[in-house]
This record gives sequence, C-alpha cells and structure tokens, in this order.
Amino acid sequence: MNITFYKTKSESERLTKTLENAITKTCELIFPFSIESPEIKLTADYNFDYNYASFSYAGKTYYFYISNPPRIENKVMYITLNEDYLATWKDDILNSVGHVVRSSTNYNPYLPDGMITNTNKVDRQYRKVGNGFTLENTYILTVGG
Repeated sequence: MNITFYKTKSESERLTKTLENAITKTCELIFPFSIESPEIKLTADYNFDYNYASFSYAGKTYYFYISNPPRIENKVMYITLNEDYLATWKDDILNSVGHVVRSSTNYNPYLPDGMITNTNKVDRQYRKVGNGFTLENTYILTVGG
C-alpha cells in the first residue's frame, strides 16, 4: 500500500490544510486495523520527521495525523496514525445542505438560540375604550403578543 507523508503546520481545526514536502512510501497495514487509528510498518527511516499522512482505502482518501514519534525495531518503523476527520470528510461537509440555526454574526429572532440571553421588555399601550368602563357591565380583556 502506498502512503503519502507530509509536513504541515496547519491547525487541527482547519478544514483545508497546507501540506508540504510530500513523499510516498510503500507501507503495510498491521491487521486487524481500525480506519480511525491504523498502525503501519515500513522500512526504517532515521530522519523521518513527517507529521501528516494520507492513503486511499475502499475508494476514499483518508487523512491522518502522526502524533507520536515512530517506533523502530529491527530496521522496521511502526507508525500509529490518527484520522483527521475534517480533512477526510471535507468534500461531504462542504457539499452538505442544512438549515443553519445559529450564526455568530447574523442574529435571527425567529430561531431559538440558547447562547443569546434575551431581555424582557414590558410594552405598555394605553387606549381609550369607547365611552369608558362602567360598573354595570362585565368586561374581558384579551391581550395577544
């Protein structure tokens, strides 16, 4: 299996990363494996200083962080990868359609937003009622709002 290794200084929260110094190496997946955190092995490289990787599996390209330094045993290097979910699923995220219920810049009073504290405002309106109220009649006052 070919795995491409990169160097990146991009923050993990960024959807699009700046990837530099790409190099492709032939590696083996260690079975059983999890696509979220696979372990790979390859010929030892004592100058290995990459912190990001990608490979294709089942028709999809997956992206990974290399968080820990490689383990080297008998001229074989073992690397544990940790999936970068944002980069792996970037196209699905960018092409998704949804209803936005919160915006940090455009407040919509018709959408509930628990992060914004609403203040109560009393609205008093005084209106004259015909000839006024009399003690002989019964009145029902309905207020809507």
